Amino acid sequence: MRDELENISFGIRHMFTLLEDHQLSYGMDYNRVDFESREAWPYMPPVGSERDHQTSKEKSLLFYAYDRWTALPPITLDGGLFLGLLQGQG
Repeated sequence: MRDELENISFGIRHMFTLLEDHQLSYGMDYNRVDFESREAWPYMPPVGSERDHQTSKEKSLLFYAYDRWTALPPITLDGGLFLGLLQGQG
């Protein structure tokens, strides 16, 4: 039996503050996962075995921008835009 898993993930973010009650942020996150599994299951030992091979590859890319505004000390409003791109094989 042999399994392999590779996961790479990174992101870039930026936030800046306007006055004391307003924050703007934007960024991008990327993630990639590659999985491979090879297994041999014995049946009727020692004559034969069944081999199983599975692979899976997934990628995702997320862009976002959001705004946070403190209207009054107990009230904070958040709003955002998100765009996600997903791709998978397997």
